Amino acid sequence: MKVRIALAAAASLAVLAMFAVGAEAQNKPKLDANGMPCNGELDGALQCFKPEATISTLDRPYRRAGKLTVAAMAQGAVLPSAQNN
Repeated sequence: MKVRIALAAAASLAVLAMFAVGAEAQNKPKLDANGMPCNGELDGALQCFKPEATISTLDRPYRRAGKLTVAAMAQGAVLPSAQNN
């Protein structure tokens, strides 16, 4: 019985450590292709656009372009189809 309690305690500590690492990773700013923090939108080529430049208007529609790489998705970029959901 003591072994089960010790294993449960070790497992819960491991889970808490993973949550702490995950929360720390979420607070990181997104980096553009030049390694600078981006406060706006990253396109497929990891170029940073200011938030006001990504708003569609009648005279200037905005559409995401470019391919997303695995590295871009790891940094928090989202596929355009996933943003509409």
